[in-house]
Amino acid sequence: MRENKFRIWDTASKTWVSGNSWGINLKGEIVCPTADKTLSLASKQFILIQYTGLKDSQAVEEYYGDIITATLDGGDEWELFVIEDGLSVVLYRNIDTDQIWYFWQMSVSYVIGNIYETDLTK
Repeated sequence: MRENKFRIWDTASKTWVSGNSWGINLKGEIVCPTADKTLSLASKQFILIQYTGLKDSQAVEEYYGDIITATLDGGDEWELFVIEDGLSVVLYRNIDTDQIWYFWQMSVSYVIGNIYETDLTK
């Protein structure tokens, strides 16, 4: 079973909200007991991003919306992917081709950014 961890993107300031141990209380608010903070999901200012339970080749935690560079099935060509939620499985969508891959097909992978801080239209 994967560890339930979250990070939070503030769409107004375009920064990550500091603190760790984020969770959701029974009121549907985002809470961080270690930082004594409570944020409202209703405002749509904050985006709650979940940890996938996977780590890249350097043991960096992978979150939904992260951008990774990876080689597939032992190949030597590097491709860019965005991590997406496939309901019961973590999906990696190729940024250039929209083709879907699964984590077990990634020979080597590295988190290099995320969709919130990186402009994918360039």
